[in-house]
Amino acid sequence: MYNKKYNRAGNLRELRAIFRDVDLGSIYDHFWGGFLRPKFDDPEYPNDFAIWVRHALHDKVLVERLSLIDTKDFPDLESLRQEFHEII
Repeated sequence: MYNKKYNRAGNLRELRAIFRDVDLGSIYDHFWGGFLRPKFDDPEYPNDFAIWVRHALHDKVLVERLSLIDTKDFPDLESLRQEFHEII
């Protein structure tokens, strides 16, 4: 998920660093956007971060933890960002 133009991470450390500073709109898109786009490869994972961890890191425990994040449980995106940071 990281290159300078599109903020793509190549590993978990990069993902954490990017996520700390990324625009809240991007967080929104990666958590909610998947519901608006058709998904054919991983329909069981509700957000792009869980899908990326599955394909890039093959960490089943982390995938499951990220999949359990329900965006409706957070009052705002900053709280969601904090939860994500605690998980990773």
